[in-house]
Amino acid sequence: ILVIKDNHPVLMTVTEIISYTTDRLVEYLRRELEIELSRLNDKFHEKTLERIFIENRIYKKIEECETYELVLSAVRNGLKKFLSALRREVTDGDIEKLLAIPIRKISRYDINKNLEEIDEINSQIKAVEKNLKSIKKLLPLRFAESVLLETLLLSGFESGGILICLCLSLSLPVPFSL
Repeated sequence: ILVIKDNHPVLMTVTEIISYTTDRLVEYLRRELEIELSRLNDKFHEKTLERIFIENRIYKKIEECETYELVLSAVRNGLKKFLSALRREVTDGDIEKLLAIPIRKISRYDINKNLEEIDEINSQIKAVEKNLKSIKKLLPLRFAESVLLETLLLSGFESGGILICLCLSLSLPVPFSL
């Protein structure tokens, strides 16, 4: 079948088409899952830092600091013994976010709600990690889809419109010449 691949016409078998598009789809899925995992890990980091900062009253250690550098240092030192609860290093940007927490939020802080949110984030992280590990299980579908398409094409099922719909539903390149 003559198809357009990477902006060039190429002769490919149905199996090659399915293999190519499945590989691309799996790679897109993997990248999306990695982006989601990164987003969830950042959210976990922020919620955990906020909990540690408020629960352990680290914000009180900055009351006597006269310079911004001393404020950053006081917060960093206050967080040191809790670093094992985090999944990445604490940056100056993280500390600045903590310092931007309004007093109203600190006074109304609900530890149980925060812990529930962290638990939910952790369950979402586990689900994404499971999906990332199982993404390789999608590859055997390539063979099943190629057999289906080859059977349809070889049995005289050559209606152009139907073939285009089938290709689009399977995220395959549409044949150039029908």
